[in-house]
Amino acid sequence: MDARSYASNEGLRQIYHFYSDNSSCLRKSVWATIPYPDVDFAEDQLWAKQIVEAGYTKAFAWNSIVVHSHNYSPWERLQRSYDEARAFRRLFGYRLCEFKSLALRRAIGTTLRDIRLAIRNGWIIRHPLATLKMPFDNMARQIGHYLGSIKSELSSSQVVFLSRDKKIQAK
Repeated sequence: MDARSYASNEGLRQIYHFYSDNSSCLRKSVWATIPYPDVDFAEDQLWAKQIVEAGYTKAFAWNSIVVHSHNYSPWERLQRSYDEARAFRRLFGYRLCEFKSLALRRAIGTTLRDIRLAIRNGWIIRHPLATLKMPFDNMARQIGHYLGSIKSELSSSQVVFLSRDKKIQAK
């Protein structure tokens, strides 16, 4: 509604283009007009950005329940997060985590939040191994976001090593 706010506010743009197609529906006529872009990663979010900028409205069902999970190892989580941050840097111009200190603060903060939730909801008793895995998963996510956010200081072989998508595409 306010193009100036949208253009100047990165956080607002992230909200507007957030879209996950693991549980979604879209109007076929809009998809026919603006098909998913052919990119390595974040095609759903790039598509959402395109439709919002074309004047379409996106809605979110707050009460929807989705069971969607990836049982990633910490290494796979790091790779997935690297791909996400690298795509966001290339496609949208943002850096999900520019500093090592920010990665550490976020990993600690997310882990503390997860532990509080695990205690409050009884997950720590019902799922003790998943609870113990949380700090490693959170740190792997932030390391991946940091590595994917830094400028292209990595060699192409390092990118292939860090990228889960590049590894899958190479098969």
